[in-house]
Amino acid sequence: MKLGLKMNIKSIEPFDKSMVVSYGKRLSETLTHIVCERLLVDKIKLNITSVK
Repeated sequence: MKLGLKMNIKSIEPFDKSMVVSYGKRLSETLTHIVCERLLVDKIKLNITSVK
C-alpha cells in the first residue's frame, strides 16, 4: 500500500465493520474497521451487498 492508492470495497461485514477490499494485484484483502478508518480519506456512498 502507498499514498494515493485506490482501493475497491468488495464487502463490509455488518458485525464488526471489517472490509474486504481489492487493490493492485491483490484481489481480496480483509482490513479491520480501525485500519479502514485510518486509510480511507475519501468515502463514496455506495449500496454495497456482501458477496459470499
